[in-house]
Amino acid sequence: MVWALPLQNLMLDPVEQIRGRLSIEDVVGSYVSLKKSGSHFKALCPFHNEKTPSFVVSPDKGIAYCFGCHKGGDIFTFVQEMERVDFKEAFTILADRAGISLEFQGRGESHKSKDEKDRLYQAMNEASNFFVQSLRGTEGGAKVLEYLFQRGLTDDTIAKYHLGFAPDTKNALLSHLLPKGFTHKEMAEVGLIRALDTTTEHYRDFFFRRLMFPVHDIRGRIVAFGGRALSPDDEPKYLNSPETPIYHKSKTIYGLFHAKDIIKQEKRAVFVEGYMDVLALHQAGTLSAIASSGTAVTSEQLKEIKRFTDTVIFCFDSDSAGKMATERGIEIAQSADFIIKILRIPTAKDPADLIKAEGVSSWEKLLAEPEPYLEFVFRTAFSEADIETEEGRRSVLSRVLPVISKISNLTEKDRRIQELATRLGTQPNIVYESLAEFSKEKKWKKVFSEIPRSESSTNVFSTPSPYDYFFGLLFEHPALIGIVKEMLSEAHFPSSHQSLYKSFIEYYNNGARFERDGFLALLPQNYREILSVLALKVELQYAELKPEAREEEVRRVALWIRKKSLAEKRKKMVSSLREAVDDGQTQEKFEEYYQLLKEMSP
Repeated sequence: MVWALPLQNLMLDPVEQIRGRLSIEDVVGSYVSLKKSGSHFKALCPFHNEKTPSFVVSPDKGIAYCFGCHKGGDIFTFVQEMERVDFKEAFTILADRAGISLEFQGRGESHKSKDEKDRLYQAMNEASNFFVQSLRGTEGGAKVLEYLFQRGLTDDTIAKYHLGFAPDTKNALLSHLLPKGFTHKEMAEVGLIRALDTTTEHYRDFFFRRLMFPVHDIRGRIVAFGGRALSPDDEPKYLNSPETPIYHKSKTIYGLFHAKDIIKQEKRAVFVEGYMDVLALHQAGTLSAIASSGTAVTSEQLKEIKRFTDTVIFCFDSDSAGKMATERGIEIAQSADFIIKILRIPTAKDPADLIKAEGVSSWEKLLAEPEPYLEFVFRTAFSEADIETEEGRRSVLSRVLPVISKISNLTEKDRRIQELATRLGTQPNIVYESLAEFSKEKKWKKVFSEIPRSESSTNVFSTPSPYDYFFGLLFEHPALIGIVKEMLSEAHFPSSHQSLYKSFIEYYNNGARFERDGFLALLPQNYREILSVLALKVELQYAELKPEAREEEVRRVALWIRKKSLAEKRKKMVSSLREAVDDGQTQEKFEEYYQLLKEMSP
């Protein structure tokens, strides 16, 4: 895909200044070796393994694009992908390189210059150093160190992840940072100290008498801390840094900085619940382990993970809170189109306890065979219900249909519907009707359009493809034909559907009132039956839709067909472009391809 450029929170003038000072070939050339090829440059793609160069840099357009993995963009998006950072961070990296001073104005944030933010990062780093020294140099720290050893962590792990200790006194860190030149305002801004009340300027440390876990951002900068209580009397058990100008809980993932390269290499992320789980797993060799930073799993965190992998394995604690976290994480991950797997630990509460009690081999055995989420849902639903009874069958449907309704992969959705019908001992059309009814109750109106039909199927009750569903919509609502004829031509359809679309358009263009029976009489017998059934399904599913909603649905499906057609056209162009990069027609073909990509963009 082509990377998008989120510019909402940044001033446009510096963006143009950076583009003016840094060329695409210079930026890309600092990461990969470029070879001149006509008016372009070529290189082995830095985003996937290849032997033949398919990565092209166009100085004229200021973009780079890989015809193999289809990643590309300008200097900002290229750095985003290479450094695995968000746009704002890539912006900062390039501004530093271009020698441009920046000021950010974030929504709900105070005006911060780069120098001011650097001061905040420095304060966090100095605080981490203080906590590390306190772990090794105080009586209280010695007890914490003993606890860490008892939990199975080694000296190397403790040092690598900068674990520390916040001393018992309530102003130890404050007293340490003031002589270093940090102000009360700076320390308070990053959550290292807090005001005792709202009427004075007296402060105390935010963390004291706690085991300290520094939280790094994707670039390795310390942006927050998690503090674990050392006494049952200290509440809460875990105290986490508040939101600050450099720390956003909903986006930050503990351990991702250390795990990102392995996650990309292994093509999976193991999402666990706590800091200790991440450390225990990293020490045991599972370097792809990560955890949320004191929050439930969020869509923003999963968006971060999506940059490195499409597969996530959830392994939360086995208690009720862990089960709720699992369900919530899975719900969000399914909406984000992840491949989801579940890892349950039958003999321990969490991975850290398992490794301590049974050793690394027990964990590795479980990790080798995580259960796909859909298998987990089917297994648990059928194991907990008696499908010989009506109540049992309803129980299975109530647990499985919500999951099936959210499957974005069309082939997988069709397969799961067929499987559910077989295991319940019923016909697929009964499951389709149940799914439609469920979707109607939840006001989900896109079920039929997402379920494909086998090309070889002639059963009129088989699940419609988006093309068939589209024709069912037009047949049921012929007044909408005038809308789609401006959006689609015959060329946008596969050959098997072109004649039917042509028939709709020609019949409409005659100007006479659309007569369903008259139109059906013009079609072959197999199309008459299929089209009639499809129209019936559309009528049942969308009987309550207002005219404007019907028009929106037709536009949505027409847009899908158009994009599908353009995607097929892109595939055909790619091979010829890769072979033609060195000839004299390269620029013209590159322009054509670039226009196609823009046409495909939302």
